[in-house]
Parts: sequence; structure tokens; C-alpha cells
Amino acid sequence: MRTLAIGITCFLFTFFVTAQETQDFEPTLIDESSEEVPFFAVEEVPIFEECEEKASDVMRDCFQKQMQQHIAKNFRYPEAAQKKKVQGRVAIFFVINEEGILEDIRTEGPDPILEQEALRIFQLLPQLKPGKHHGDVVRVPYSIPITFKLQ
Repeated sequence: MRTLAIGITCFLFTFFVTAQETQDFEPTLIDESSEEVPFFAVEEVPIFEECEEKASDVMRDCFQKQMQQHIAKNFRYPEAAQKKKVQGRVAIFFVINEEGILEDIRTEGPDPILEQEALRIFQLLPQLKPGKHHGDVVRVPYSIPITFKLQ
């Protein structure tokens, strides 16, 4: 069982990307009055406490690294999914609000068991320092996939 979890975690990291950053998109103007600014466009990304002392040019990388560590630390392949031999990619969508708290969490995946595990992982996420754009605290939508693969 431990080997399975380690194998899954390793596989997870090979496909661990931020959905907003991997999609092709046309550059668009950000509505200055909007309270939501996409992760790829926000001037100051939301940050984990561990990233606060980092230089501003490495904040995005620090955020990504801390997110990966959080998922790896809290990841468990649900036993029911293993028995059913359920695997696949679960996409998690959420907003980091003005207080640095996750809200509007949604999941899309091949099975509710895997979606529940992804939701559980992100409900354990600590409060973050919120993102800023043009000096104003803003809501930052974010999405990320988690791949569940049986070995």
C-alpha cells in the first residue's frame, strides 16, 4: 500500500501543472474594477506563509512548490477507488478570496470518490496571504489537476 501511494505521488508530480498556465489563451485586458484577477495575470500572487520572505520574482514558483508539497503531504488514494480500480485526472477549481481563504471549490473528475479526495486535500489548505493587483487585494481564481493512477 505504501509503495502504491509513493508511486502515485511520483506520477502525480509528472503531471502537476497549473491549468491556467498551460492553456493557450489570447491576451486580454484586465478590467481594473474587477474583483477577480486570474493567477497568470495578478501582480502579486497569493502566497503561503513559507513564501513571505522570498523575493517577489520567485513568488509564483514558491506558490507552486508549496501547493505541490501540500498535495503530496495530504494525498491518499481512496481504498474504495483502489478496489473499484478507478483512476484518472481530477481538476480542482477554486478562488482564493480577499482574506486568503479558498471558496467556490469545484471538482471535475472520472468518479465521485476521487473528487471527494481532491476536495479533502484542498479543504486542508492553510489560509494564504491574498493576491494583490495594482495595490488592491483581489480574488484570484486558480485551478490544478491531480492525477490518480494505479500502478
